[in-house]
Amino acid sequence: MACKEKLGWDQELPKTLEDNWKKWRGQFNSVSGISIPRCLKSASLSGSVILSQIHTFADASSIGYGACSYLRQKDRFGNVCCSFLMGKSRVAPLKVTTIPRLELQAGVLAAKQHAYLQAELDVLHCEGFLWTDSKIVLGYLANESKHFHVFVANRVAQIRQLTPTTQWNWVESQSNPADFASRGLEASSFLRSFWLSGPEFLLQKDFSAKNPAEFLVHDDDPEVKLKNPAYLHVINSDTQSAILNTVEKFSRWTSAVRFAALVYGTIKSRFKYHVHLNVELLERTKIWLISSVQRATMQKDYDKLTRDKMVERSGSMWRLDPFIDENGVIRVGGRMKFSSMLYGEKHPIVLPREGHITKLITEHYHRKAAHQGRTTTMAAIRSAGYWVVSSRSVVSAVIHNCVACRRLRRNTEVQKMADLPSDRTDPSSPFMQVGLDCFGPFLVKEGRKSLKKYGVIFVCLQSRAVHVELVDDMSTDAFINSLRCFIALRGNVSHIQCDRGSNFVGAANELAKAFKEMSQDHIKSFLLDRNCDFVFNSPSASHMGGVWERLIRVFRNVINGILLQSHDKLDSASIRTLFYETMSIVNSRPISNIEDDVEPLTPNHLLMIKPEMVQPPPGVFTSADMYARKRWRRVQHLVDLFWSRWKSEYLQALQNRSKWQGTKRNLRVGDIVLLKDESVCRSDWSMAKIVELLPGKDGLVRKAKVQVSKSSSQGGIIVERPIHKMVLLLEN
Repeated sequence: MACKEKLGWDQELPKTLEDNWKKWRGQFNSVSGISIPRCLKSASLSGSVILSQIHTFADASSIGYGACSYLRQKDRFGNVCCSFLMGKSRVAPLKVTTIPRLELQAGVLAAKQHAYLQAELDVLHCEGFLWTDSKIVLGYLANESKHFHVFVANRVAQIRQLTPTTQWNWVESQSNPADFASRGLEASSFLRSFWLSGPEFLLQKDFSAKNPAEFLVHDDDPEVKLKNPAYLHVINSDTQSAILNTVEKFSRWTSAVRFAALVYGTIKSRFKYHVHLNVELLERTKIWLISSVQRATMQKDYDKLTRDKMVERSGSMWRLDPFIDENGVIRVGGRMKFSSMLYGEKHPIVLPREGHITKLITEHYHRKAAHQGRTTTMAAIRSAGYWVVSSRSVVSAVIHNCVACRRLRRNTEVQKMADLPSDRTDPSSPFMQVGLDCFGPFLVKEGRKSLKKYGVIFVCLQSRAVHVELVDDMSTDAFINSLRCFIALRGNVSHIQCDRGSNFVGAANELAKAFKEMSQDHIKSFLLDRNCDFVFNSPSASHMGGVWERLIRVFRNVINGILLQSHDKLDSASIRTLFYETMSIVNSRPISNIEDDVEPLTPNHLLMIKPEMVQPPPGVFTSADMYARKRWRRVQHLVDLFWSRWKSEYLQALQNRSKWQGTKRNLRVGDIVLLKDESVCRSDWSMAKIVELLPGKDGLVRKAKVQVSKSSSQGGIIVERPIHKMVLLLEN
């Protein structure tokens, strides 16, 4: 009880336990009168002993279990005496255990005690008897057909190893002295018990015992293992179809053959012995599996070969000259009959085009060929003695779906090129919708030091005009200053689109925070009056900013050509002047087709006549306005002329899709992908699972959110990536 209450050594006992302890300790005076004779042979035996027996009893209760042993002797005159040999008791474990299991524990204790006494007592021809009042334990010991759970099975085996089951007998609870050991006795009751003298039936000249063979274990006993229903199914149903149906669930050829060999061998032996796998059994099982598949999928050709020794001319195997061997397997006849090659290579086994076993064999030899291409895999299959009908398409399908091959060689995902957004197709004032990016660095000279400078390019999404600002570094503050300069020179901006550079993201966060603070205090900020919308492309999706990425290349080509003419490094003022001159050259490039009689359209046509107002004034402007006295009508006519030519010459040139013309399968939630990372080798790319799709306006998925595998350095996080950075491994 103290253990159950988890009391410490120095902790006081509760009142109830203290009273029980004092009561138990007070019974010591009554025990002083107990005496146990040391001689095992009683004075009542007058003659020589003709019979000696050791009787061991076992019993258990919810509080403990125990065992006791007695020596029964009989002289030639029929006198009987019974002497106490040994007794043991154990407290029941704190963990709740069923009574049958405790009875079995008592049986183990009794068996050990009985074996010990028989080995140590110097008594010739001493018989042994073991007794228990548990019919369940006797049923466990007599059982030969049912399987028990581990606890019972181990203890039954231990008892059988120590004592023969024929020595175990049943006794009534009232006559079982081990009951005193399992339940406990007070001192006064102990003196009146038969613990030391043994039960009365042992003092009789003759006694009868019930053998454990009379007790049975029922099927509903909780310690009996239930039979496997699949095992019974194989026995009671058609063997061939049952094995083939189960083989369909395997993903590897070797595992499927091993399973089929075990079942096939067990059934062939009529369940008389355990099957040990060997090469002969595995090869025989392979032949049996393939023969069964051929009969099921090529029944027409099989019957034709059996009857006419040939197949139909219109069939896929006509040119192979097939035949059926002595094992009932269709093989290729071919032209290698007199070759010195092995029989399996000269006459390979024919496998149908479709079927799970054909797929398993193809995948098996594709792995053995180290995931090489179609030709190498086909050569490995035929060298192993198999001929797959339409093998090119079968092997190609296996390689296409192979996860390892996809990881090594599959291209990243693509989708049909999206339609142009309204920012690219609707006329507006220059630089109202812009895309931006940073480029550089450029080395400049400041005194004796060489510093790095960078450029920020702003690209008008409609006219493809560019504006470039020089920045000292790639920080957020430097970018905000360049944005202020751009707005001061080019006017208000309503929409900015850029990559997810850390300086751009920081600028958006700081601007948003600044807007909130300014709205709460005083609306005086320059940026608040010229508020713009930041739109970020998906991370690692530089192709989504191709409008400005391409112009960065044009700008760098021009500026690099000019820098070649400068032998020394330029200072900051010179590099800024160079940027502006280069910007003018780039804005003079044609954005329409060059024809002899028409001046090509350039961004400067619009930039040089850009008005202060964002929206044009109402009215219709014609060519007569070129000669009007009001200059604003003349300027507006030139603007309308630019936009009309922009629509007819430039915008129509964007109709065709240079690539990504076809619609592909959309990625789905649950697909397993490989994330492309140019900074590491392909074998180190992280795996990820798609958790959310981000479809476009046309319903096609070009970016998605993925959860990176926990085994990678960024394990468990969810990131957004374009499909062009994903390699599909497993479809959901």
